[in-house]
Amino acid sequence: MSHTLRVLFHTSFALMNLHLGYRLITTPAELIKFHQLSLVRTTGSQSSPPLRDRDVILHLWRTHGGLRGFYRGITPTALRDTGYGAYFAAYEATLRYWPRPHAPPTHDRADSPAKEVEATLATHSWPAMLAAGGMAGIAGWVVTFPFDVVKTRVQSTPPGQPGNPYRSTWSTIVASYRAEGLGVFFRGLAPTLIRAIPVNMVTFTTFEAVVHFCS
Repeated sequence: MSHTLRVLFHTSFALMNLHLGYRLITTPAELIKFHQLSLVRTTGSQSSPPLRDRDVILHLWRTHGGLRGFYRGITPTALRDTGYGAYFAAYEATLRYWPRPHAPPTHDRADSPAKEVEATLATHSWPAMLAAGGMAGIAGWVVTFPFDVVKTRVQSTPPGQPGNPYRSTWSTIVASYRAEGLGVFFRGLAPTLIRAIPVNMVTFTTFEAVVHFCS
């Protein structure tokens, strides 16, 4: 494996594991947010106030079997987040293989991977960083979108519901594929990419600008 590919692999693997770790904290928050957006009051009053966080938490505690229910959907969420390795790898790979007319000679670069990455970023133009950000957005969502669909369907139903086709990650994948075909896992990808490309172009370029300004 070449040095460039090795650095890309190590970067992707490290960031992938970072996302897997913090999902232990963020999965309950995502579940609460999802249900707060989707729950509708059934009190019959048209003037009922919006659901508060406390209302949603109590609802989930009762319907999802206590504390364990707050981690419903953590498996597809973790599988989705493995795609963030591709997200950052696409950004760095685009920068590394983008033509660099002003790149410093090879012997002038530091030996450590961290210094090499820093030197690679410092020698690229604004169009290169914009393009790399756009590629990161595309790669990240193409890889993660199918599992995001699965996660949403799993979290939309309570556990233990009789006849629920979305009771687990695997049953959700099978039921969705049988009912709607392979395309269901990419439904809504186009508008997501339309949003993700410019957002990530601006995000990465702004980040690099601030880093270079402060260094």
